[in-house]
Amino acid sequence: MAKNYHTITSGIARDTLLCLALSSIPSGYISGGISLQLTLPENLHSRTGDIDLSSSQHITYQCFKDYVRTAFSDMVERGYSSEFTKERSTFDAKFKRDSSNIIVQIPRRTKTNFENRRSTLEREVEHARKITYCDGALSLISYEDLAAHKVVRGSTFVLKYGLKLPTTASIEETKDEIDRSKTKLESMIYTMAPDDAA
Repeated sequence: MAKNYHTITSGIARDTLLCLALSSIPSGYISGGISLQLTLPENLHSRTGDIDLSSSQHITYQCFKDYVRTAFSDMVERGYSSEFTKERSTFDAKFKRDSSNIIVQIPRRTKTNFENRRSTLEREVEHARKITYCDGALSLISYEDLAAHKVVRGSTFVLKYGLKLPTTASIEETKDEIDRSKTKLESMIYTMAPDDAA
């Protein structure tokens, strides 16, 4: 079975993060769950299938492809395949080797949407945390900005799908519940309607 969800200890995640550490996205940072794994204890890591990037520059699909081809050339030379796609709200680069794959993605923004968010993105870049990673450095979204993103996204999903909030007592139990849900989704994804799968 394909290994689509990872923590930063998996080989494919380490290889991807090393490329990012040696050639970061221009005026950007790593956002999303992987940014937490890089600074939280291992027992709190929740598996993820992607590495989210963001930038205070307007990134077109061609810019994204050019950046990825340069920054991740080492992975391709070492046997990873790469595939680019334009999704509804992201530009994706999927890397695969053997039975593992991981997606590097960045939000897909129109020029107008980007201009409306520019000041927020510039502030997020300015407040990004810097950490050393192997022979390079990574910029990570600040905890405060990540929390704001997650609250907005969680609230949107709760309202749209009429979901119940987790009722577990601890962060470890919540993480385990999320991991079980991801495993269940992985086994059912091809039998779901596209909106439900999203």
